[in-house]
Amino acid sequence: MSCSKKITGDLINDCTVDPVLGLSRGVIISRDDLDLTALTEEGAKVTAFSLLTGATGFAVSWLKRLGSNTNALSYSATERDGFTHSFACQLAGFSAENAERLNELKNGNYVLVVESNFKGEDNVDAFKVFGLKTGMTLTEATHGSNENSGAITYVLSTEEGNFEKYIFQTLVLGDYAATKAQFDTLFANV
Repeated sequence: MSCSKKITGDLINDCTVDPVLGLSRGVIISRDDLDLTALTEEGAKVTAFSLLTGATGFAVSWLKRLGSNTNALSYSATERDGFTHSFACQLAGFSAENAERLNELKNGNYVLVVESNFKGEDNVDAFKVFGLKTGMTLTEATHGSNENSGAITYVLSTEEGNFEKYIFQTLVLGDYAATKAQFDTLFANV
């Protein structure tokens, strides 16, 4: 496999496209539940995506702008370069159920699909995928009874030493309506 060291297109800011910040909601999926044989990628686009039989994703929600992602170049002078993905969020409530979810998160490896507030032309850029190649793990979880309105903050990130090929990938399962339908059912494969 050769690594391309050339750029193949223009880097142009299109003044007719208004940037929109933020994410609206997400689906978290155990990476072990992905059907990797059914996965199809066309560069940074994921055009076929499904879970193993009996598997489902789980809804991730947040208030206001309290769910956010950060992606960064992981540069190395001695190894291959790539990108790291990170997702920060809060669980409202100091409950036993939230303690259970965090316990589960600390033991797993996950892929996150989010609906972005930026949809792009014809909504083709609405859904982003993070952690597709190496997954993301729980790297931070904090709770302070007098901080963040008592919410538990947590961060899922690419593990140190791993990286993703793209800064993010866009999920396009035909068109916006088809992708949204799969997203709304949490990608369940029953």
